Amino acid sequence: MSEARRPRLFVTRAVAPGAPLRRYFEARGYEVSGESPFGFRALAQAAMPHTDWVFAYAAKGLQLLDARHRDALRERGTPVAVMGPGTAAACEGLGLQPSYVGNGVPADVAQGFAERLSMGQQAAGGSHGDVPRVLFLHAAESMHSVERALGERIEPLRLAVYERLERDGWRLPPCEAVMLTSPSAARAVVATGTLPARVFCIGNTTAQALRDLGYVDFEIVTPTAWHH
Repeated sequence: MSEARRPRLFVTRAVAPGAPLRRYFEARGYEVSGESPFGFRALAQAAMPHTDWVFAYAAKGLQLLDARHRDALRERGTPVAVMGPGTAAACEGLGLQPSYVGNGVPADVAQGFAERLSMGQQAAGGSHGDVPRVLFLHAAESMHSVERALGERIEPLRLAVYERLERDGWRLPPCEAVMLTSPSAARAVVATGTLPARVFCIGNTTAQALRDLGYVDFEIVTPTAWHH
């Protein structure tokens, strides 16, 4: 008797073989595939200001960063903080060693990054009144979640690196479950028609986007589930 086919889970971003997210859902019994509903285009980027830190929300923010800016980061030795391990891998792939790696959950990342900034200030002999300047590399459509969570603990600077482009005719492939990895991905998937029977979303912000679209039957699975 042939083995029953595993249910198909589609992730709204590319998932490399052996990636922790893939392993997590495979362990839950799924056959995993993934692709972003969007294309990405680099924007014209202003000069990079001098800053104490650079924070990258996503791998695309580093991959589409102008080469002259990446060179400046290396030459200046500016420490780089990243949202999660996937962005850290992209950072290392460009020859930049991240100085802080979050777990992908905005509230946790902001808290951990704030603690890292405080440690750096103390090591440098700074006072608590010294507010570090942090340059955020982001998409044009960013919700600036970590920046907003940090509030007055930093002096924020922004550099819009890229924009998302909807793919003409994109459709959710046949699947029994979907993992939504951002609010914009949730909206793109819902726009194609009904969701599959099982829906996962990456965090509270994406969950709220689903609720706003009228969906309440889903499971939140944050990156801490596959990075532990």
